[in-house]
Amino acid sequence: YSSPKNLKYNVAFCPWNEIQPQRVENFFKIYPDGFRLHIVRNPLAWWASEKSYDWREKNVKNYLKQRWLPSTIAGIELSKKFKEKYLLVNYENIVKNPRKTYQKLCDILEVEFESAMLIPSINAVPRKANTSHSNDNYKVTASSLEKWKSKLSKEEITYIEHETHELFALAKTLCVN
Repeated sequence: YSSPKNLKYNVAFCPWNEIQPQRVENFFKIYPDGFRLHIVRNPLAWWASEKSYDWREKNVKNYLKQRWLPSTIAGIELSKKFKEKYLLVNYENIVKNPRKTYQKLCDILEVEFESAMLIPSINAVPRKANTSHSNDNYKVTASSLEKWKSKLSKEEITYIEHETHELFALAKTLCVN
């Protein structure tokens, strides 16, 4: 909608997308200068958000095994295979310190940082942040990081921590931010 852009990259968002290594390999064959950013999110905060999305009853064990665990495992494997091209990015760091995170990503991607990157938008038109929690803001808010404490049962917390602790810790160490 704004003036003509000098685009270096196209950006797409794929929530809950099953990561297929062959498709990622094909992506890099077609776009050898391309990058893939894979967001790594605290599984407790992820589950609090996931179970808030619709009215259907959801089972943490099924969803964790079908979504968070395979996505994170694939992200780790692909980031090792496609070093400096398939980048793991820590969601909590994006939310807590977006300027620092985006500046780091801009350095890696060799694009100029702009303060407009700090405002959720589509084609420079501000949008409310995409969240399953109530939100009337046109900015990134950190409230989503701690909502799990009031939304999850002790059983859910114990199960998620037991199943994800080591994998989440490893994924965070591999994040570029």
